[in-house]
This record gives sequence, C-alpha cells and structure tokens, in this order.
Amino acid sequence: RRRGVAPDVISYATVARCYGRCSFVSLDSLKGLYRRMMDSGVVLDNAVFNVILNVVAKKIAAPRRCEDCVAFMSEVFDDMKSNEIKMDKYTLNSSLEIYHKCGKDGDEMLKLLQEMDVSASLISFNIILKNLCKQDRMEEAHTFLQNMVTKYIKDNQSIKPTVDTFNTLINAYSQQGNYIKCEEVLASMQDFHSYDNDPATNPDRISYSNLIHSLRHGSNEFDTATRAIQLLDQVEAEYDQKGYESLKPDSTLYNIVINAIAKSHHPNKAHEALKIVDRITTRDDFRVTTTALNGVLNACAYSNKTDANELNILALALDVYKRFKTYRIRPDQITFMMLLKTCVNLSDYSQKKKYILTLFRECCVQGLVDERIMKEVWGGLKKDDAQKALGPYYKQGKKKLPMEW
Repeated sequence: RRRGVAPDVISYATVARCYGRCSFVSLDSLKGLYRRMMDSGVVLDNAVFNVILNVVAKKIAAPRRCEDCVAFMSEVFDDMKSNEIKMDKYTLNSSLEIYHKCGKDGDEMLKLLQEMDVSASLISFNIILKNLCKQDRMEEAHTFLQNMVTKYIKDNQSIKPTVDTFNTLINAYSQQGNYIKCEEVLASMQDFHSYDNDPATNPDRISYSNLIHSLRHGSNEFDTATRAIQLLDQVEAEYDQKGYESLKPDSTLYNIVINAIAKSHHPNKAHEALKIVDRITTRDDFRVTTTALNGVLNACAYSNKTDANELNILALALDVYKRFKTYRIRPDQITFMMLLKTCVNLSDYSQKKKYILTLFRECCVQGLVDERIMKEVWGGLKKDDAQKALGPYYKQGKKKLPMEW
C-alpha cells in the first residue's frame, strides 16, 4: 500500500497461510485480516476462504472457544454464499475439523455434512470417525467403519477406508485397553486387504503397536507376554514377506513389546524382555534405546519373588545396567529407580543395603538424583541407614540437592 500497489486475493491468502504457520494465532487477529479482506473489494475465490477456515481448524479451534469459532465459521459461510463462492471438500473438511476440535458431537457433524451438500472425501469420514471415538461412542464408531467397508465392497466408486481409518478405531480401543475389540478391527482390516490387495489397506506397524499396547490391562484368556511376542513375530515375518515400508518394525514397536512383557504375569518376564533387546541388536538398522533397557529393568523390579531367585533377577538387572555403557547410551532417573526397586525386593537386608548404597553412589556420580531416587533409598533402607545416606540433603533443610549429586 505504501508503494500504491493494492493487495489482491493472493496477497490475503498468503498472509493467512503465514498465520497458519505461527505457533499461536488469536481469533481476533484472524478476524481482523478477514474483515479487512472483505472490505477491500478484491475478487474472491474459494481458495482464500478455505485457507481462513483451515487456520481456524488447525490453530484456533478448541472447546473453550467453541461459540466464537463456530460463529466465525458461519460468517464465512454467509460471505461465501453472498459472493456466490462454491464450497468444496476442503471447505467441508476444515469445517468438520473445527466442529471436532470444538467438542461438537458426531450427530452435529453429520448434520453439517448434509447441510453443506458437498461430496465428502475420505478425510471427512476420518474426522467424523475420530470424533465418535473421542466422544466414547465406540459402538457407533465401529458401525460407521463397517458401513464404509460394506458400501465400498458393494460400490467401488464410494469412499475406500485406508489403514489410517482402521487405525483410528484401533487406537481408540487401545486407549481403553480393549484388546479383544482391537483384534476384531485388525481382523476386519486384514479381510478388507485380502479383498482389495492394496498396500494402503494393509495393517502397518502402528496397527500392531496399538494392538500390543492394549494388552497392558492383561486378560485371563491369554498370557500378555506370549501374545505380545507372537504379534512382534507376525510383524517381522509379514515385513520380510511383503516388504512394505509401513510394516518395518521400529524402536517404538519394540519398546511397546518390552513394556507389555514387563507388565505381564509371565513367570520369567525379565529374561523374555531381555530377549527382545537381543533381537534389536541383531538388526543392522536399529539401536537399543534407554527406553528399551529401562523396560527390561522394569520387568526385573516387578518380578515376583516366587517367580525366580531374587539374586538372579538382581544379577540380570546389573547386567542390563552394564549394557548402557556397552551400547553407548546414557541412563536416566528411571534407570536407577528400577535398579533400586529391584534391590528393595531382596530379603537379605545386608545384601539389600550393600546394593542400594552402591547404586545410590553411582547415581550421585551420574548427577541423576531426584526426589524419586531418594524415596526409593528411604523406603529400602532402615531409618538410620537412610538418614546417613541422605545426610547431605537433610543438612541443607530439604531445600535443594547438594551440588555433588
């Protein structure tokens, strides 16, 4: 404007896109830009309206701003109609995302879908499915997905669900710890892939990760550790057979398996968890992580005394600790918490005291002492021994840790 050049619709769309890349955008500032555009008299197109709605959907929409966001969305709709700008699938998807993030329920989203009279895309249906899951309307979400599959099989011109669609439902069931339902959805996906034979509908590592994650609540129908290992075997075998990059196991998958084993009631879970770490080391493109080793230590810390000789479990835990140096990775507070918990399980107090004090000194050297570490030391030692070990902390009035820790 200083140079006497009037901005056009591309100018306003570009500025709006920049808003979308900011870490924080206020609705008032976006409204200011929008109304300035509407008052400018530039020739408008649906792209700039879609950019404005997309910024609201991605950066602003939230339950606490629900009324303001929906009101602004309605204002945009009215302006599009008055300017005879046609809505399209991008308008619809941004609008559905605004409804979803504002906490509107699935019924209102379906009503919006009908009112807009725009051909829905896969993204539209995925947003609605995600919303039903968020509202904990799991049976309706499951039926919604089944209807998508059935309709596609009957009419190949309709919208085809992909692995992301199925994973939305598997993830929601996984968060509830509902392994049976997760497996049911996975089986449906496998059946659909057999019919469709498209890599985009084949279960991926995220599908299996969520399925294994759902095992954390356990079940009387199967052993959690054994089932987690079987599923990992299945992923590795399927990846070797099909070569789909989306199936390639990653560190997250291995860590979830180790965690499932650690939380199971398997009588030898610490050794089984360590076997998974050994499997990681056999793969050229993977590194053992702190999380993986901490998972094994977690299994050691919560192994029942009747399950294995406690000194053998401690020896395994100390061997795992040595591996941090072998694999050139740094331990953290959780590492020492799990090691100390393993020591607390020892029946012989002299042995318990010896290992707790040794590990605590090592933790001090590493500079990893915090309240959680001191809580384990206090809980594992007799009062006099604990006060002696934690003396420097108490001398400073429990206000801060000694510098040497």
